[in-house]
Amino acid sequence: MLIELRVTNFRSFRDEQIFSMVAASDKDLRESNTSTAAGFKLGVVRSAVVYGPNASGKTNLIMALGFVQLFMLTAASSPPAHGQRAIDHALLRPFVLSDRHRQSPTTFELTFVHRDVRYQYGLALDRERVCEEWLIAFPKGQSQTWFERKLRSPSALMERPATYHPSVVDAADRGPGIGDGGYTWYFGPRLMGEKKLFADITRADVPFLAAAATYGNDQLRTVYEWFTDKLAVLNPWGRPDLLGETARLAAEDPRLREQIRALVAAADFEIDDFRVRVEPITDESLLAGLPTELQHAFSALSFQRTEISMRHRAPDTADGYVDLASEDESLGTQRFFAIAGPIVRALDDGKVLAVDEIDDSLHPLLVRRLVELFHSQETNPKGAQLIMNTHDATMLDTRLFRRDQIWFTEKDGDGGSRLSPLSDYSPRKQEALSKGYLHGRYGGVPNLLDLGASLRTHEQTPAAAAMNKPRRRDAKAAE
Repeated sequence: MLIELRVTNFRSFRDEQIFSMVAASDKDLRESNTSTAAGFKLGVVRSAVVYGPNASGKTNLIMALGFVQLFMLTAASSPPAHGQRAIDHALLRPFVLSDRHRQSPTTFELTFVHRDVRYQYGLALDRERVCEEWLIAFPKGQSQTWFERKLRSPSALMERPATYHPSVVDAADRGPGIGDGGYTWYFGPRLMGEKKLFADITRADVPFLAAAATYGNDQLRTVYEWFTDKLAVLNPWGRPDLLGETARLAAEDPRLREQIRALVAAADFEIDDFRVRVEPITDESLLAGLPTELQHAFSALSFQRTEISMRHRAPDTADGYVDLASEDESLGTQRFFAIAGPIVRALDDGKVLAVDEIDDSLHPLLVRRLVELFHSQETNPKGAQLIMNTHDATMLDTRLFRRDQIWFTEKDGDGGSRLSPLSDYSPRKQEALSKGYLHGRYGGVPNLLDLGASLRTHEQTPAAAAMNKPRRRDAKAAE
C-alpha cells in the first residue's frame, strides 16, 4: 500500500512535489474508494488519477515510481561501473533548465505499508553514485531509524525532505556512525544482522537496501519485497512487451488465464477466448550474419516466440468461430489484453499498479469499468491501488472519484512541474468537475494560443501580398 511519494529534481519536477494517497475526512464513497491497513491509522484511497496538459509532468510521476523500482531491482546484479555516469540509467535525469539543479542529486522518498508495518524509505543519487539513503520503520507506530547512509562531501547533497525528522529517534537508540568508502553510516539497534559487512560490500552505485536484501538480511529483504512483489509500473521504458507478458502469464497460470479470458470476453470485443503458443526459436539462419563470437554467445542462449490468437464468435462459419492473430486485432483490443494481465495480478495480490495513459486506444466507458474494479470490495478485497494519468475528462465524475483522488499537473513560468490535488481548489460537492476542469478552474489545462493565427502570415512581402490580393470578378463573366 502506497501512502506517499516525494520527488525532487527529477526531470520536470524541479522543486519537491508530494503525491499522497491518504484519504481525507470526506465521507463520500468512503466504503468503496478507500481502505485501511493495520500499520497506518488513516485511510488511503484505492485509486488516483492525474490530469494535465501535454508535457506537464503526468508521465514523469509514473516514471518516478518506475525508476525507483527498476533501480532497486537491477542495481545489485549489474556489473560494476567506474567513473562518470556509473548510474547510467535512461530514466534518471535531473531538472535540466537550471544549472544548479543539473549538477544536484535527485531525491525520492516513498512511504508505504508492507506486512502491517509502515516504512519511510529515501534515496538521493546522481549519475555517479548514491549520495544519501535512509530507512525508518514504524512497527506498532513507533519510529525506528534502521539505517542512514550519507556521502561525506556536503556539496554533493541536497537538503533532506521535510518529512525526515532525526529528532524523533531517541538519543539512546543512536550508536556510533561507521565511516567507509566515502560514506558515513549509522545503523539503529533494531536492525539485526551483519550490518558492517553489508556496508563494506555495497558499491557506491547500488542502494544499500537492495544489496543487504540480496545478500541475506531478512529484515531488509522484507522491505525489499514491496518493490519486487507489491509495486507494478506499466510503462514502455521498463516493460515494452506487455502483450507478450500477459500471454506468458496466462500460459503459466491456468487460474490467471481464466480471469483474463473472462475480462476480455466482458469487454465487448466479440472475443470469447484466446490461445497462447510459446515456442523456442531454433532457426540458425537468424545468426548467419553475426560475427563468429556473437554466434557462439547467442547459441548458448534460449529464445522463445510467443504467438497469441483471439477466438471470435462467427455463427456463419462451419466451426462457429474464427481465430485471429493478435497483430490483426485493433489497437484497442491489443491494449486491453496487454493491461488485463497486470490488472488481474494487481487485484489478486493487492499491488500498487501505476499505468501511464490508461485511456490509450480504449473507450472511456471501458476505462471507467476498469477503475471500478479497484473500487469494489468484491473484486479488490486485498486493497490494491491504481495510479493513472489520462486526458479523458469524462471520468471527472463525483460518482466515480472522491475529490482527494484527483490530481493536476502544470508547469510554472520557469518550466518546473507542479502537482496539486483537486481538494486545494475546494470544489463544491456534486460540482460538475469536467466542466470546471475544461474551463481552467483547477489549472492543469493547456494555455493555447490561436492555432489558426499561428499558421497565417502576419507580415507578407509585396509580391506575396499582390498574389494574395482578392481579384475583382469580371462583370461580363458574372452576367
